[in-house]
Amino acid sequence: MNPIPLPIAELKSALTGLSKIINRHATLPALQMIHIERNKDGWLCLTGTDLDRFVTVRFEQPSQGEPLVVLAHYDELQRLTKACAKNETLLLSPGSPNHTLVKFSVANGTGEAKINSVPTGEFPEIPKVRGKAVPLPDNMRTSLHEAMACASTDESRYVLHGAFIDTTKPDAHYIVATDGRHLYSSNSFNLAMNVPLNIPKHKFLGWRDFNLDGEWQLKVGEPLNKDESPLVQINSRRWRFITKQIGGNYPNWKQVVPDAKHTRCILQLDPGKLDQVLQIIDSLPCHDDKFRTIGLSWRNNRLCLKAKEQILGEWLARPVPLLKGEGPDMTVFCNRTLLTKALQFGLSAIHLIDDISPLRFTSGGKQMIVMPIRAQAANPSERPSTTPPPRRESPAPLPPPSAPRTPYHPIPTPPQSPRLQPEPSPTEDPFEEALQQINAVKETLRSSLGTINSLTNTVKQMRADRRSTTRDLQSFRNTLRTLQKVPL
Repeated sequence: MNPIPLPIAELKSALTGLSKIINRHATLPALQMIHIERNKDGWLCLTGTDLDRFVTVRFEQPSQGEPLVVLAHYDELQRLTKACAKNETLLLSPGSPNHTLVKFSVANGTGEAKINSVPTGEFPEIPKVRGKAVPLPDNMRTSLHEAMACASTDESRYVLHGAFIDTTKPDAHYIVATDGRHLYSSNSFNLAMNVPLNIPKHKFLGWRDFNLDGEWQLKVGEPLNKDESPLVQINSRRWRFITKQIGGNYPNWKQVVPDAKHTRCILQLDPGKLDQVLQIIDSLPCHDDKFRTIGLSWRNNRLCLKAKEQILGEWLARPVPLLKGEGPDMTVFCNRTLLTKALQFGLSAIHLIDDISPLRFTSGGKQMIVMPIRAQAANPSERPSTTPPPRRESPAPLPPPSAPRTPYHPIPTPPQSPRLQPEPSPTEDPFEEALQQINAVKETLRSSLGTINSLTNTVKQMRADRRSTTRDLQSFRNTLRTLQKVPL
């Protein structure tokens, strides 16, 4: 039986891609394994899975030999790979049901090691999607990535965890994603399919090597039964990604898109200077870590970004380059993270209705709808008084004629716009609110620090294991070299 040869140069890249899908701490041992197969035509394929998704890579060159399947533990195979040179090759063959034999070059000879494994029958069956392949153009691939960047992470709304391909209009398919605070859509696609798809986002789809491995093709399979969602396959030249699409009805996303006829103000940024605008946003202070408020102020034919350092501080205004703008003066506040995302996507046209309506960023067939934020009062002096108004008392007796009379002028309270923020109650204290936010940030930092410490300990243990394995291999190689020098 010919062993399966795995060139180190290709194996390292393959293990990097499979690491996006393999759970090293999975409860089922089979999910920590790599399925290594040589088919009847000699092609070598490596597959990893987390039960819901499968990632497969095909090596560049076939090998000689009969069909063969072995399983190898991911971590152990990776450690062996790192200890070998790029021009070397690992030879895998079946051992006992719980071990796979691996042969590798040592000095002028050959070494052998055992890698933990499980019986091949315990590995989940690799599905086959037999639908018609639909090519995905590059602009649609870009739109898929942008849509998945806008998808929700709320566990209670799993239907929003992906990019939805809306095929309602046969001549204009849409790619849509939302998290409830902003919505992304891109149209002008016409795929050879008539069923809607909801593709879940996954970090493998954003992996650089997968995106540089030629044209993408999309396949949609048939569900095995009525209770399961159909499988979706996206494959490149050498890589293949299979997943279940998200079931359920996607919300009617078009009802939240503002009608273009209601737009009152249109601001067109210079597409060639969006990086300059992003630098201005990064340089502005942020007084609100929760909503990350930033303002867009259109006054006297000039567009400015508004921000402040403290809750009670003054708003700072920075002008931004603008090609043209038209419409009445207005100021709208939104989340600066979402504003940055829209500009990074190249959406240079801003459509405004008023300060409480969604903002609409557009460029060609792409658009992003961003919900506004109710900001604090523009100046600290305009903040409503937090102390109750003075009570009316009975008039005091008049002073003697020799004493000058001081007229009483009540301090007026400026009216607050109900669109910006409701009137606070007399017991509300902005300093108390700031302290509560600081305490919440402290708790978040403590939790993050605990996670970082745990991750640090895990990395240290992995590094120690790698060093131990390297020392054992070096000792083994030295022993072999010594034995080779002994005359027979």
